Amino acid sequence: MQTEDRLARDLDWCLASQPLMSSDAWCAGLALPGRALKLPAPPHPHHFRLGQHFERLLATWLSASPDHELIANNVQVQDGRRTVGEFDFLVRTRQGVEHWEAAIKFYLGCGDGKSLADWYGPNTADRFDIKYERLVSRQLVLSQTEAGQRALREL
Repeated sequence: MQTEDRLARDLDWCLASQPLMSSDAWCAGLALPGRALKLPAPPHPHHFRLGQHFERLLATWLSASPDHELIANNVQVQDGRRTVGEFDFLVRTRQGVEHWEAAIKFYLGCGDGKSLADWYGPNTADRFDIKYERLVSRQLVLSQTEAGQRALREL
């Protein structure tokens, strides 16, 4: 299998996968890239990190998208010397500037799987309910904090 074909399939999978949180309009607006995109070469297999691969693919797609402008990605937000968060992607769309949080995670369900606490990541401390709460209470509201506002003004 050619590396370019694999990368294009990886990106197709990323864009077509069901998002954790989004509006239906946003999901419908994600066009699959076709094979014309120049995709980033993957790192050596021994240095491969799925999350970083996913973010590189998404950044490449955003950079080539006629409907999205990638303003910045992986912007660290500092409060003094302490890192309080990161803007994964700052994207300009027809609706304005948006903050996108992007992650790829795998969880296995235990029990009946009806509770978010029933889903575990690589270890028992990595539960979906904990990740989700952090996403909602810290990452998605980062732009509303003083430190987040400061970081956005600096851009």
